[in-house]
Amino acid sequence: MIEKLNDPSEEFDFTNSVLAGDSKNYHAWAHRQWVMNNFKLVEDDAVCVEREEARTIEDIGRSQ
Repeated sequence: MIEKLNDPSEEFDFTNSVLAGDSKNYHAWAHRQWVMNNFKLVEDDAVCVEREEARTIEDIGRSQ
């Protein structure tokens, strides 16, 4: 379906919501990678990486 619509934006919203609840969800990361590869969006993922890095650092700070 996503391939026919040619619009991965909802997939990013979905995976972001899953990763917000569980940043280590392997299946969400794998799906995100599939979307990125299919739509040639590799350069757009830098924002997500920075956001997840900040969230992880925040989580580590809270757990100490």
